[in-house]
Amino acid sequence: MNKFQLSRRQALLVFLICTISSKLQLLPCLLSGAVGKDLWIILLFGGCIDIFFLFLTILINKICPNTTIHDMLRNSFGKVFSFIVGALLLIYLIITATLPYEAVRDVFASNLFDSIPWQIFSLFLLFCVGYLAFSGIKTLGRTAELYHGILFFCVVGLVMLGAIHSDFSQVLPIGQSTIPKMLQTYVSHSLWFGDYMIFFVLIGRIKDEKTGLKFKDLLLFAAVMVFYAVAYITFYGLYTITAATQTSLLSSISAFSMLNLDIGRIDWFLVLLSQIASVISCCTYISCAADCLFQLSRKKNYTVCVILCSIFLYASDLFFFKNIEQGIVFYTKYTGSICLIIQTAIPIICLVAAIIVHKKKRRQLCEN
Repeated sequence: MNKFQLSRRQALLVFLICTISSKLQLLPCLLSGAVGKDLWIILLFGGCIDIFFLFLTILINKICPNTTIHDMLRNSFGKVFSFIVGALLLIYLIITATLPYEAVRDVFASNLFDSIPWQIFSLFLLFCVGYLAFSGIKTLGRTAELYHGILFFCVVGLVMLGAIHSDFSQVLPIGQSTIPKMLQTYVSHSLWFGDYMIFFVLIGRIKDEKTGLKFKDLLLFAAVMVFYAVAYITFYGLYTITAATQTSLLSSISAFSMLNLDIGRIDWFLVLLSQIASVISCCTYISCAADCLFQLSRKKNYTVCVILCSIFLYASDLFFFKNIEQGIVFYTKYTGSICLIIQTAIPIICLVAAIIVHKKKRRQLCEN
């Protein structure tokens, strides 16, 4: 259907907005608590791994530009294997969707509307997420196009405001944490990486304008990761040993901006607007999860799939995040290795499937 098609530019914008939500909210605070001043090294290490698997993702899109991952797997390994991989991807996307969902909870429920029970307040957010997901990935792409300028301006503005007062020397000396400690930290926080996984739903839905995804898109992602590393260093230079007690880089980094007026802190407008990234990101994951469920149910009813995925998200929030801190501890303890395996295995499996499908098509052309 047309609402499941989007352009390469829209796909990249959605992807970058998802990285804002995953990399610039809670992750730097968690990494600060684990490895201190070496938090930016973990980010760049994870970014390099993501670049490699993003390269594989682009290669898959080049090999089979108009074929979805589900079709590739069915045509190469059969329906049963395709169902198993699709189910794993569905679970992964639902788990990942809770991260931006909880980021919105932290800013709006804890700081702005702390008198309203989150279980009630979140129903309004859930309706918004479900409606945008139901509208289709094309609508999400257009939403990303509409808001990306505001989001990028807010993020860059917040980092610059923090950088003015940050002590960058606080990250020296570099590499005080041991390599095993940094590897363990990366594995336990792997859920916050792997943003490229949304492309395993978007592949086959990106309009083939002789473009699809391009290898030069890797440079864009690399530049974004370097900017995020600067944000991490800025964040740690401001808070040092207390960085681990913060709840979000974006809402904390401008605390020393000296923009206090009689009406309060102006930079909070930037913080609030930047939360649009969390909403779009959550909608993207639920939309992708609903598409997976739609494929697994043999395209029965997309509306029901969206409703079910939204209910799964709400149930995950109620079950795992009665207390946010305990929920985060649970996620870092039990999801790390599993998510890393999924992030690694699915791209490799899909690459093999794409090669098999491509060879079958060439063989058929030669026979004809």
